Amino acid sequence: KYKCKSLGLRKEGKFCKFSHDEVSKFKNNQEFNSRITGHLLGDGSLNTDISFTLRNTKKDYIIDLQSFFNSITRRENKIITIPSYITSISNIATKCKESYSCTFTCSSIFRPLKELWYKNKKTVPKSLNLTPLICNRWYCDDGSLYINQKKGILRIILYTDSFALSDVEFLILSLTNSIGIHPTKKIRTERDEQYVIVISGQDVLSFLDYIKACPVPSFLYKWDLKSYKKYSINCHSCNQIFEYGGFVSYRKFCNNCKRLKRTKEN
Repeated sequence: KYKCKSLGLRKEGKFCKFSHDEVSKFKNNQEFNSRITGHLLGDGSLNTDISFTLRNTKKDYIIDLQSFFNSITRRENKIITIPSYITSISNIATKCKESYSCTFTCSSIFRPLKELWYKNKKTVPKSLNLTPLICNRWYCDDGSLYINQKKGILRIILYTDSFALSDVEFLILSLTNSIGIHPTKKIRTERDEQYVIVISGQDVLSFLDYIKACPVPSFLYKWDLKSYKKYSINCHSCNQIFEYGGFVSYRKFCNNCKRLKRTKEN
């Protein structure tokens, strides 16, 4: 059985509806669009009633999203208290864990996104540009960091179970074009043809540098590279000093020279 408890802000009496100007504020807010896009790549969903829902086990992460929604709808410098049918937080206590959700309903905002992202099933729009904020929220939702000091393994896994193979390949190409890294795909379950995206070695550092800081304390472990050492050395080709991380303390070439060498060999 599920025990539900409301943790969100509620408004007594009449519902608060968005004006045309307030809807425009959401649509024209770049951070809002990037956050929603990142969550749609991850744990976010657009529902049949044209509402957006994000569910996560980290309470501060959900509260941060609700606070951001509320910060856009300011009137006379006062944050509007949005009723539960627009933005709410729920606590679902199960035997093993707690889950929190934030739901935001506005058909004028989310109907165009629904048409863009959902064609029978969730599909990645081919117009997608992976900005740092989009990747940040995607990683928080569906990414994991794996470090094995003894085996010399450093990788990030982005779980893309809900997407088709063509979408996964498009996301890999987009990561390469946006960040200059070279992820690979790995099948997770052959029966359902579910794939994950794997980022390995030096590309992990480039990815974390690109997406910038962790948004909330509860996800700091996804940025924790304490066991991954950094070194400085002169490149044997261009003689420029470069930094790199690794489990071995010796590398000959910087990334640029290494890439040029690989190109010549091919």
